[in-house]
Parts: sequence; structure tokens; C-alpha cells
Amino acid sequence: MDAMSNLLGIVLPLAVGAAISPSITVAVLALLACKDHPRERALAFLIGVVGIMLVWAAIIWSAMWSLIQRLEGEVDQYSTELIDDYSAVIDVGLGILLITFGFWRLLSKPKPSTGSGRFNISKLGTGAYRRQVIFGAIMQGRNFTSLLLFFSAQQHIVSAPLPWYERVFVTLLVVTILSASTWLPMLIPTRGTSKLRLWLAPVGGWIGEHSRAIEASAAFVFGAYLIIRWLIFLF
Repeated sequence: MDAMSNLLGIVLPLAVGAAISPSITVAVLALLACKDHPRERALAFLIGVVGIMLVWAAIIWSAMWSLIQRLEGEVDQYSTELIDDYSAVIDVGLGILLITFGFWRLLSKPKPSTGSGRFNISKLGTGAYRRQVIFGAIMQGRNFTSLLLFFSAQQHIVSAPLPWYERVFVTLLVVTILSASTWLPMLIPTRGTSKLRLWLAPVGGWIGEHSRAIEASAAFVFGAYLIIRWLIFLF
């Protein structure tokens, strides 16, 4: 139980940080405001988000498991210490990348608006549901901050001294929290679609307008969190 508690104490803050995704929230709000089966299309988008993260989880598990097996095979008596050292180095590297990304996101000049935006929202809520699945996978798959924090969480999960089914459970829990930027807006009641559209328009506009600052702040905070955890690990 102590190992599980320690693991949750590490990965849950990372999962919360990975869930901060204003661009994804704006896309879901746009889907919920469309006229053609908004809930179903938002659900298809969620399937894409969760699906791509499960693919990333499988890739990270495979890579980290190979590293752990190699370390345990080289020096058995120091395998735990070596794994912890590698884990700390990975976290520091990810923390530096996050802070660098935060500065880049904050200082880079926004692209001039073309009037239609990067994605055509009017077409996003139409067509076959596979369009929303693919779009959700693309949006989540290009979310740099979320992916780095998920990578950090997964490498701790894979190396945790727990049965495989408990590690799988924690992975699914992390994915559930991470995808909150998608499923939380879906909890909004839709008794009046016209009223919902009026309410969502300013919310989506505000999030879109401040997305750069939100993403940069999340990158700074959780990048610093990873580095500070490493400093605590050292001392």
C-alpha cells in the first residue's frame, strides 16, 4: 500500500497538469455547440484523445521496460538505485523541456488570423464520427506539455514495485484525469441548445484568447515541479 500511495503522490499532480489543455477544451466546446449530434461528436473526439494516449502508454511501457530489464541484468544489487537515478534524470530533462517550451510559447508571436482560424469549426461538427476521432487524436497527440507530463508519469508507473495490474490501473487513472479537458465540458447540461451556444461562445472565446498564457503557465509550474522533485531526491 505504501508503494501505491507513493506512486499516486507522484503521478496524480502530473496527471492534473497534463489535463490543462485550453485548445482541446475550445474544440470540445465548439463540438458541443454544433447542431448535428453534439454529444455524440464530442464523445467521438474523447475516444480519439484517450486512444492516442493509450498508444503512447504502450510505447512508453515498452521502452521503459526494456531499460529496466537491462539495468537489472547489469547490476542486480544496485538495480533499484540505478532505476531511481535514471528516473530522476528523465524528470529533470522533461522539466527543462517544459520550461523551455513555456518561454517559447509565451514569447513567440501569434500567427495572424486568417478569418477562418486554424481549424474550420463549422466543418468540425459535421461528417462521419471518425473525423472527430481523428481530430481528437491529432489535438491530443500534438499537446507538448501534456505529452511530457504523461511521459514522466508513465516512467514512474512502469518502474514502480507493484503488480502489473495495479500499474495498469494507475495508467488508466492518469489517462482519465488527463482527458478531463475533454469530458468535463461534456458534463454541461444541454436542455436548451440555443442557450448553450450563447453560453459557450464567450467561454470558448476567453479560453482561446488566453490559451498561450495558460499553456505557458502550466509548462512553467510543472517543469519547476519536476526539477524541484529531483532536488529533493538528491538531498
